[in-house]
Amino acid sequence: MQQQCISMTRHTDRGTVRYYKLELFSTLFGEFVVEREYGNAQFKAPTGVKKDFFDSYDDATVMFDTLLKQKQKRGYKNARFR
Repeated sequence: MQQQCISMTRHTDRGTVRYYKLELFSTLFGEFVVEREYGNAQFKAPTGVKKDFFDSYDDATVMFDTLLKQKQKRGYKNARFR
């Protein structure tokens, strides 16, 4: 099992930068977690953090890929860090 983490950003019509971070990892108890963190890049604290727990890696991967595709359709692109 490989941990996956993707950070994406999107520029809104109002000039703000929104971010969305997706992470897939395993717990010490053998569960798999898809964690989403999102918000405005101007603020330190995220607007929201959501976690979904799965018993199988395959189910977690399906959720991860589904969320990734949804965000890409809404205009999010992979973040570039300097």
